[in-house]
Parts: sequence; structure tokens; C-alpha cells
Amino acid sequence: MRNCEPVSAQCHLTRMPLFAGLSVDVIERIAHKVVPITVLKSHALFHAGDNCKGMYLVVFGQFKRVFTSFVGAEKVVEIIQQGESLGEAIMLAEKKNHITSAYALQDSLVLHVPTAAILAELNNDPKLTARMIIVLAKQNVRFMNDIESYALQSATQRIIGYFTKEIPDDAIKADELELELQVHKGVIASMLNITQEHFSRILSDLSARGLILISGRSIRIPSISNLIAFQRSP
Repeated sequence: MRNCEPVSAQCHLTRMPLFAGLSVDVIERIAHKVVPITVLKSHALFHAGDNCKGMYLVVFGQFKRVFTSFVGAEKVVEIIQQGESLGEAIMLAEKKNHITSAYALQDSLVLHVPTAAILAELNNDPKLTARMIIVLAKQNVRFMNDIESYALQSATQRIIGYFTKEIPDDAIKADELELELQVHKGVIASMLNITQEHFSRILSDLSARGLILISGRSIRIPSISNLIAFQRSP
């Protein structure tokens, strides 16, 4: 991990949902304290146990947050995409040590925003405070949904749920969807709490049933309604 060449932190901040629309003065104060960092593919942004000194905004690239066992086994918690953030919950917690590690899935650029810079603006800007609450609330809902799926859904139901969690309106109207897997199948399998082998078997079964068509990382769903009906069947 290394600091990158200078970038316009102010420009990047205004494009992030958390900061978009805030006053120029607020953006300038935060941007002044931002540190841009490049993280090469497979390298760690931080490790579990590291002291959290702020939050990270992903300008481009992709990260996986993972738990790692003593023998090196990984459990992927979530994938962080371009435009998203990580570290804000721990940054605001009483115990400020990361409980997961974050690794780059591709060469990435992040903006590190120090805790002090965020706290200063949270105390003065109700709009930023409200947005931070929304971000944390969405994370909590997402994690609760994950727990529900692990506890109550089969592996097949979880995979279908992953494919259909964010369907564009035009796809719903056409009742078909084509998507590109943005990460390796093993990463998705870990995130869904199943093995990669089990993941592959389920994909083959869904393909044999005609519910999905697979071509490399491309997944075509010829009938969204049929796939969802199969997910909800006993």
C-alpha cells in the first residue's frame, strides 16, 4: 500500500453520495485533510485488529472485507464497490479497532478521511450527520438481511437472492436480466456462506432447469418471474 500521486480530493468528495451536495466550505475543510492512497490488487487496506484512524472512500477499484481464521480460512463479509465507503462504523465506535480485514480485488484508489475531520463536521453540519446515520442504518439493515438469509434460506435461495437483489425497472418490465459477475465466483460463494464447489453445482442445476444461462462471468436470466417463483417454492 502506498500514497498515490496528488488527486483532486475535493472533486472526488463531491461525487461521493455521503458528501454530494454539502457546502463548498465543508468539502474544502474535509478535502484539506484527506490522504489519497493506492492499494494494489491482493494487498490489504487494513487488517483486523488495526487501529481505525478514519474512513475510506473508494474512488475506483473494489475491496472485499473478510474475517480470517487462525488457519487462514476466509469468510467474505461484503464487497465494497467504487463510490462506496468503509470504516465509518468502527471510526465512530467506542473501540476503534477493525474487526475485519480489507483486501483490494483490483488495483484501487481510496481517499482516507481522518476521524477528526469527520467528527468536526458532524458536530457542525446536520446534513452530514443525517447522511452518516442513513449510511450506518443501511449497513445494519443489510447485515440483518444477511443473517436472516443464512438462518432461514437454502443455498439455492441465497444465490437467487444475490442475482435478483437489485433489478432495474426496465428488466422487471421485460422480465429478463443479463448481469456480469463483478468478482470471482469463490468470493461470491464465501459471501453467501457456501463453498465454491456447492456454488458451482447450484449454478449448473439452475442452468439445467433453464432458469439461468451461463457464459463465463455473464449470467442471463430469461425469466425473472420464473426464477423468483422457483426461489419461493417449498
